[in-house]
Amino acid sequence: MSPRLPPLCHPNLRRAHDPESIQLAIAEAVARIAGIAAPAPEADIYLAGFASTDALELLVELEETFGIVVRDEQFIESRTVASLVGLVQDALREVA
Repeated sequence: MSPRLPPLCHPNLRRAHDPESIQLAIAEAVARIAGIAAPAPEADIYLAGFASTDALELLVELEETFGIVVRDEQFIESRTVASLVGLVQDALREVA
């Protein structure tokens, strides 16, 4: 039996680049990394309990999962799942 992959690293999610799949993957990653309930798309993830010390782990996970590079300054300014979805979509367009 193969080891279970963390939700965001699952191979099927690597291919799913529609906005809903990206949003679900990001919300699940935020929840898992911070140990909080999955935040609503427009909720400030930091006010929901996501710590700034969790940010690097999320950034690396997003870049590895989607095969993208996210500019640090844009990532730092993104405080909602919805804004992170936009960042991922923009980065995916750049690598396409």
